[in-house]
Amino acid sequence: MLEARGIIIEGDAANVMDFCCKAASGSARLTTYPGDADLSFLSDFAAVRFQQVDRRANCVADHCARVAIEGDFIWEHSAGADETFLGMVADDCRSLDGG
Repeated sequence: MLEARGIIIEGDAANVMDFCCKAASGSARLTTYPGDADLSFLSDFAAVRFQQVDRRANCVADHCARVAIEGDFIWEHSAGADETFLGMVADDCRSLDGG
């Protein structure tokens, strides 16, 4: 596994990004209810950045997360990638080219 000095965590929910930032810095008290996120892994990084992004700019990541939750995110090379994912990536590339 590659060693990383920092991590950038992006999300389109501003309130969630704000909470995570406060929780990671220790200024928000994390609750101890079952199912709460364990953010202790963040201490492994020298730099942690939480960034809120526009929902329209987060389509590919949102799609990947939904597919992963369904448990079907393992693709054999590009032949197994779903058409929705490939279409979104192509759209993103076109928008970067100005097209």
